[in-house]
Parts: sequence; structure tokens; C-alpha cells
Amino acid sequence: MIANERFRRELALAIGGFFILGSAIAFITASYLSKGSIQYFFSFHGSDGPAGYADSVVPTRWGVHLFGDYLLPRWQSRLASPWYIDDPANGPVNNYLPFTMAMFWVFSHFDYWRSFVVYLLLPLIGLFSLLWRSFNSETLTDRARLLFSLVVLTAPFVSLLDRGNIQLYVIWFIALGLHFLLRDRPILGAVFLGLAIALKGYPIIFLVLWIRKKNWVGVCYGAMVAAAATVIPLLFYDGGIAANIRRILRNVKSNEELYAVESLAYNNSFKGTLLALKEHAPIHIDRFAGLLYDHFQPVALLIGLVAVFLMLQRSIDVATAVLVGAATTTTVVDYVGGYAVATFFVVLIGLGGGELTIAKWRARVICILLAIQFAPKGFPVKFWAQDPNGPVATYTSLLGGTTSLLIIVIAGWEYASKKWARGDLNPHVLANTGT
Repeated sequence: MIANERFRRELALAIGGFFILGSAIAFITASYLSKGSIQYFFSFHGSDGPAGYADSVVPTRWGVHLFGDYLLPRWQSRLASPWYIDDPANGPVNNYLPFTMAMFWVFSHFDYWRSFVVYLLLPLIGLFSLLWRSFNSETLTDRARLLFSLVVLTAPFVSLLDRGNIQLYVIWFIALGLHFLLRDRPILGAVFLGLAIALKGYPIIFLVLWIRKKNWVGVCYGAMVAAAATVIPLLFYDGGIAANIRRILRNVKSNEELYAVESLAYNNSFKGTLLALKEHAPIHIDRFAGLLYDHFQPVALLIGLVAVFLMLQRSIDVATAVLVGAATTTTVVDYVGGYAVATFFVVLIGLGGGELTIAKWRARVICILLAIQFAPKGFPVKFWAQDPNGPVATYTSLLGGTTSLLIIVIAGWEYASKKWARGDLNPHVLANTGT
């Protein structure tokens, strides 16, 4: 076992070390070797704007930066139907869920830059407050150091700010849900988790924690809030509920290949890992990776079922269950941008649910894996030949899905080890007990 305080400190040390290493590689690669722009190694290019849209969509720029993940859905939220664009030249197909569009619609009624500042500050202040409270066993100075080293000094946090992605609200709502669940207010927690599910769907994995506690009322509240927040906005867009749901499903399918392939360099999902191996690994490995890639849906379903099983086990502590949930969201989704890796921040909230019971050496391996996830790693795989400005494999696509999957494997190893220690899996113990 390892104490929560020690785990946080060792995690902070690992994250800091890998962040410095990744930053140094990014600086040398971009500045000395001219292998791409340094911004690509951390996030994406800041000038990413409304390609194909009318000039009137573009606000006054901050240099060349537009915070594209705020600009585009903010504009799309004011269309008659955000999911219906008859001419692909008018811009990217929108596969955001209705509640996401509703939130952007609220911000669209105010000046672009003022609304963007409020849009960022609300979840940042909320998330930092929750994390600050979760460090309640630390001194004020140590709380500040941990907040800086565990969150601010990470590539996912840089990407969150750089893109202006709605993922900030997803993480905040998940953190609120876990905060209230662990403080015996499961219904309120389920409401916030329901909002997170309505924003991006995959936070539904964390509803397993309510099932684990047999809080069926909370499960129902979470599901109803998610459903209501999804359906109600559709009533105010042209086409109504059924037509817009069909459009969303169509857009999700059409974007799947776009994000999985053309954005390979920035994809942290296991699907990105398989595609990178398929394209760049030696013979036999590339064929096996290709087979898994071509059948990714059943592979993802199997990973998800294993994760749910582990999260439900009482021998797995709450923090590890939260960790498995976060790892699943960054494994089975088709495209996981750098900002989405920040979902792992909620593990710090999960540490408030009791002491870690995972073996010390396994906890330290997890620290290293999380540090790899939090480090800048958008460097081209064929370092001397490739430039990461296009659809090429980078160490993001190779390591992102791999590290998340390994976290789930380690949690499974911990579960099996405890079962073995109790004799549940040990054939000698079973023989001696006559079972």
C-alpha cells in the first residue's frame, strides 16, 4: 500500500520530470532541428479557425489565435440546425451533442472575447477549488505546489486552454459528481455527472461508481438528467428531436474516419495506437494491429466490459476505480485529443474516497504511466523523416492508448493478486479447502 499523500508527491515528481523532458525535446526538435512547430508537440496550431466559413464568423484575432474549439461550435449553435450543413465547404461537420450546443448558444449572446474569458474562468475556478479541497491534508504551500505540478504543469492543461475545448466543463462536472458522491450526497453528484454525460457521452462510465454503491436512485437521476439535457435543446432547433438525432448519428459516423486518420498525430486513443502500429510497425505486428483496428468496436466493447467489472469490485479502492474509469474514456473512444487526456485530473478527486490499497510498486508504475500521458509527446515517430504538420504518426498516437490500456491492465493485476492472496485463485489453497 501507499499513502495518498505520498502517491500525490511521487506523481507530481514523475509528471514534473516527464514534462521537463518533453518540453526540452520539443524545444530542440522545433528550434534546432526544424522538425515542425513547437505548438504541435503540445496541442495543435493556434491559427486553426473557421475553414470555409464566411469572414464574418472570424472575430478580432489575438495575434493569429482564435481558440478554434470555442469559435466553431459557438457559431454553429446559432444555426437553424447545428448538425445540418448542406455544403461541406462551409466547414467541419458538427457532431457535438445538443446540451453542448445549448451551452455554446448561451455564450454566443455576448461579445466574443469577453464571453470566452468567462467561459474559461468558470470551470477553471470550479475545478481548482475542488482540487484545492481534495488536498485538505496538506499545508497551504504544499496545496499550491501540488495544484501547479499535478495540473497546471501538464500538456493536457496547456491543450485545454489552447483549444478552448468544452472538455473543461466535462471534467468539472465529473469532478463535482465525484466530490458529492464521496461526501454522501449522491443525488446531487449524479445530477452533475448527468450533465457531463450530456456534454460528451463517454462520462457515463463513471455512473458505475453509483452502481458500485448500490445507489439506484442516483443512477436513475444521472440517466434522467443526461436524457433531459440531451432532448430539451433539440426542441428549439429545426427538424425536432428525431431528425436531429439522425443528423448527429450521421455526423458522428462521418467524422470517425476523419478524426481517427487525418488527425492521427494528435489521437491519444487506443484506436490511434493501433493505426500507428498498422502504418509503421514491423511486419507481423502491423498485421495484428491492423486486424484489431479493423475490428475496433468489439475490441473497445471488451475493454469497456473489463473496466466496468473492475470498477464494481469492492477489493478495488475508490481511487483506483476512478482511475480505471478515466483510463477507459481515453482508450475506447475513436478520437482522444490532448485536452481529453485531462480527464485523468478527476483521479485526484477520487483520492478523497479513501486510502489507496494498490501495491506500492504498481502505484509507482501508474505514476510513470500518468506522467507519460501528461507530457508533451507530439513528436514524429520517424523522427528524422517526418514532420507532424500532417496525418502522420507521433508518439502521442503510439503512447496515448498504450498507457491508458496498461493502467487498466495494472488494475486488473491488482484485483487478481488480491484474489490469489485470499486463495480464491490459488489451486493449492482451493485443494486444501476441498473446493
